[in-house]
Amino acid sequence: MSETPTMATTSLDALQGLLEKLGLEDPIPTFAGSDVLSRPLDIFHSYLADILVKITDCEPQVAYDAIQWATDMNNGDLAVVVPRLRVKTTDNKELTRDLAEKFPHSTLFSLPLADGIHLRIFFLSKSLPKVLLPYIHDRKETYGIDSTSGHRDPASPDAGAGRKKVVVEFSSPNIGAKFEGAHLRSTLIGSYIASMHEAHGWDVVRLNYLGDWGKQIGLLAAGWKRFGSDELLAADPLRHLYDVYRQIDELFRPEEEARDKLRDEKKDTTAIESQGLYAERDGFFKKMEDGDADALALWAKFRDVSIASYKNLYASMDITFDEYAGESQVNRDIIAEVEATLREKGFLEETSDGSSLIDYKKHGHRGLSTAILRGRTGSTTYLLRDIAAAVERDRTYAFDKMVYVVKAEQESHFQRIFAALEMMGLTTLRLKLEHVSFAKCLDLGDDVALLSDMIATAQSAARIVIESDPDNYAAFPATIDGDPTTVADRFGIAALQVQEMLVRRNNNTHFSADRMVSLEVSSGARLQYWYARLATVLQGATPDIQDLDYTLLVESEDYTNLLRVMTQFPDIVQGAFRTMEATGLLAYLFRIVDQISIVLEDEEDEDEAGGASSSVGARLALLEAVRLVLRNGMRVLGVEPVLV
Repeated sequence: MSETPTMATTSLDALQGLLEKLGLEDPIPTFAGSDVLSRPLDIFHSYLADILVKITDCEPQVAYDAIQWATDMNNGDLAVVVPRLRVKTTDNKELTRDLAEKFPHSTLFSLPLADGIHLRIFFLSKSLPKVLLPYIHDRKETYGIDSTSGHRDPASPDAGAGRKKVVVEFSSPNIGAKFEGAHLRSTLIGSYIASMHEAHGWDVVRLNYLGDWGKQIGLLAAGWKRFGSDELLAADPLRHLYDVYRQIDELFRPEEEARDKLRDEKKDTTAIESQGLYAERDGFFKKMEDGDADALALWAKFRDVSIASYKNLYASMDITFDEYAGESQVNRDIIAEVEATLREKGFLEETSDGSSLIDYKKHGHRGLSTAILRGRTGSTTYLLRDIAAAVERDRTYAFDKMVYVVKAEQESHFQRIFAALEMMGLTTLRLKLEHVSFAKCLDLGDDVALLSDMIATAQSAARIVIESDPDNYAAFPATIDGDPTTVADRFGIAALQVQEMLVRRNNNTHFSADRMVSLEVSSGARLQYWYARLATVLQGATPDIQDLDYTLLVESEDYTNLLRVMTQFPDIVQGAFRTMEATGLLAYLFRIVDQISIVLEDEEDEDEAGGASSSVGARLALLEAVRLVLRNGMRVLGVEPVLV
């Protein structure tokens, strides 16, 4: 068997020692933007740049910056964009061919391919596993994830100490109302964003900002008086409150339509809004704002049972919140402060009917219309409460960034918040806020009204596919560590989570139970299935990277391709973190899954034919590295594997 370095690669000296044993005597070249201890691709990138400097005499950083990652493995692992080398020439294609001929034999690279103005570079299959497997095994759960990126820069005079803090506001359902597809997408995208920041070393505050204040609570109270049942509330709180709200909303609709008709005709709506359910709704909310004990007791009842129910549902999805906030929790003194500041600066206007508003267009925000901050009855609006909430959170958490994960239809609302903060002179705070928007979740169906319905639909579909083909899932246990949560339930949760992250945020998703549990397409079920298959193969094994025979890995194109893909993982994660889009990371994980499915099936065939035992150690080391990559990728997505 070939001799393999056994030292850890987590320090620069140790990594250099490993490379020296492979025949690379030159020290690892250093370049701005390179991080060889976190990204193995940068090892190859740096040595390639050094070669380019030697054969072109160009500036070192210019050579490094001329190299890009090849996204299609058929076109190599790295590519040199030759014109970026700034070498004087009248024909860049001819220069590319000349560089290919001058390219020296290397421990890390095959001879390159000249392709127009690109020099295509392939990693040498003989060296790749000897570099990459120790690299991944040494880092284990940290491979691919820079946990220091969330640390403050100690050199910055105002950085302070410790980690950066991010507040992520997501999910945020309305008390008594339907759990919309937008709430589902917010829940899953927000969980991903929080998990990604946490993995990168940020101090994360997960905040669920409930719609628990406003006139809709007054309407719910009117419905409770007519249709409420303490017995039904205790049995299924969210469903009963939704049923109550749906029934009262049907009774209220004729009044709304009559009011809208008058408004369209530009007639006075005061009379209709001063009687019937309008008056009952607004009167109850006014009592809440005035601190009426009975009104607040009923409101607290609705809020408390809703939070308790949601906590259980989120827990089944491995999602937790640090705070269940809400419009009701916004500090009244800060609300008054916001109004006073805007009024003092000349932005808040009073109307003849007693309302107060901001005319955004008048103050230079052409894309924004006039918005009311306090209604004619004296009640606060959603906008005023949200402006005050941003100010309050900044003082409470002293965050570096706050992310609102809310549907795209609310874009103008957040632009109004941001503009109001600038009007108040809080530009520094405004620049720390970000609205991460997303498109619609379609095809939920009339029978899917609550989060529990969505979860049950996914879990039922998962249970059906497992029970219909038990042999295919024979490796899965009946329970997880004795937990009553079945594998099918976990399977279904992952299917639901992944489906909502498979497409870019600005594209609509389609809620399809059949598709989300299919093993034939990119799905959460497929990801879980192959991770479990891999974990089952590795059960009881203790892969050791010392003294391995790499012959099989070197000679097999399938193994080599798998290794080539795994070098890209840290860069993929970095891109997903930068854009806060899960799509690219998921697409990458499915590339791994597609490749491992080929490898495992080939191994089964080889085992049946009596494969060489000398290859077992190297194969196990490779499979464990793949498992770590999949596990780390799923972790930053917020997806919990069936088998850990």
